[in-house]
Amino acid sequence: MGLVIPGLVPDTLGEIYEYAPTGTEILLALGIWATGLFVYTLLLRVAVPILTGEFHVGKDGVKPVIHDTEFIPAGGPPRGTVVPD
Repeated sequence: MGLVIPGLVPDTLGEIYEYAPTGTEILLALGIWATGLFVYTLLLRVAVPILTGEFHVGKDGVKPVIHDTEFIPAGGPPRGTVVPD
């Protein structure tokens, strides 16, 4: 915003100058938005199961359990668990 706003503010004589962002400014803005959306997505992946009640603490009192096949750890599901195809 610091680069765009001064380009649109009239000077003391009332003249408004034309301004077009450079490629670097556009890429920087897109990178900032992409990073923000990525962080938002990661936070939602934790918040939604908590709000829907699918997230709870395991029997050992430490391990988090989420009832969703996308959250299965890399070692696979625990023994005796049925995973739908």
